[in-house]
Amino acid sequence: MLDAVERYILRFRMLAPGQRVGVAVSGGADSVALLHALFQLRHRFDVRLSVLHFNHRLRGAESEGDEAFVAGLARHLQLEFHRAEGDPRLAPGNLEEEARRLRRAFFRSLLQSGALDRVALGHTRRDQAETVLFRLIRGAGLTGLGAMRPVSPEGFIRPLLDCDRPQLEAWLRDLTLPWREDVSNTDLRFSRNRIRHRHLPELRQENARIDLALARLATLAQEDEAYWTPLVAPLADNPLNVITLQAMPAALARRVIRLCCERAKGDLRAFTFEHIDRILQLAHNPRGSGQVRLPGLRAIRSFEWILFSPPHTAFPEPHVHLQVIERKAHSSEIDPYVTVEAAKFSDLRPELADCPLVLRGWRLGDRYRPAGHAHDLKLKVLFHRARVPSWERGGWPILTVRDRIVWTKRFGAAHEFAARPDDTTVLRVFADLPPSSESGSGLLTST
Repeated sequence: MLDAVERYILRFRMLAPGQRVGVAVSGGADSVALLHALFQLRHRFDVRLSVLHFNHRLRGAESEGDEAFVAGLARHLQLEFHRAEGDPRLAPGNLEEEARRLRRAFFRSLLQSGALDRVALGHTRRDQAETVLFRLIRGAGLTGLGAMRPVSPEGFIRPLLDCDRPQLEAWLRDLTLPWREDVSNTDLRFSRNRIRHRHLPELRQENARIDLALARLATLAQEDEAYWTPLVAPLADNPLNVITLQAMPAALARRVIRLCCERAKGDLRAFTFEHIDRILQLAHNPRGSGQVRLPGLRAIRSFEWILFSPPHTAFPEPHVHLQVIERKAHSSEIDPYVTVEAAKFSDLRPELADCPLVLRGWRLGDRYRPAGHAHDLKLKVLFHRARVPSWERGGWPILTVRDRIVWTKRFGAAHEFAARPDDTTVLRVFADLPPSSESGSGLLTST
């Protein structure tokens, strides 16, 4: 068994000389076997080991006994011992998931603090098979069927992932090494236990090698994802271009959507195939608008764009920079009828510098006559013509004087307030700050 573990570590380059490796030990057979295997291989890989234990406090004296047993192992092997505790019953939701979250938070804290370089977990081939079946039952896609990876980007490693649990228990018995049995692992109220004690045993009657088959499915899914990852990452923009998405093969489009959701939310917890499919349908909707509510996220379609954002995203307040500029008469420096889309600034009549200017965001019903137009236009119409996405409109900068629109971003000065060709002094408006601020300049924020 040690040879198999050594080969697996080498195959996935799990360890490097000099690394500090924390071994997560619950007291069960898998984690105890992991600790002893790595202890015997520590000089081969030139690593420094320590023991990690998280007490979930779920079984009273039994939980305390588990911790005392693991602490005793650490003392016997003369290894440093790290422990933490937390009660998953104090948080709402799934007890198994909360216990895992607390445990992983403890491990991550040691990795992120620099105390450890790797955390070794005792998952076996049977655990992998259970995870694949669990995710398959819940409707996971190909990415989810990749299940547990030998090495994670965070620094978790699983040296026993190619070993069978009966093989590990036999190895421990041969060495007369004890372990603890967790009675909660037989509680059929938990879905993973039902898979372990009911569904998989039934499947083994049909195929004695079902554990290996499911583990191989996970490996194939991981290899597929390793191929797709560098292709997907550059395409997962936020907002996402709908036309580009529509041209993609479905296999690529789904992965791009998943990555957009993950980047916007931070994880993909509670996401299902149906969530991704609804976003794909939104992208192909000929209406060009709409939104999909997701777990801790929303996808908003506007024209050719889909924005992925938390439910209550706060967009930055608009800022506008004003400068009084001297220019020569009949200057061709800027045509007052050119919109801000073509020019980076607009020039207004100089007398506005002495007026009570107010900067605010767009309001439904706003309308004005942009310079160069013959009549008033609603801002909503201008937004539609310029294909401004809906999420950009709320904070759209609008400059007013006595409730009359003087200037708007992109669409420029109002006809009656635009600088004339013979104005030698103008009030210049920038939607974005210029490289430097000179005397006589000012900065307005929304009111």
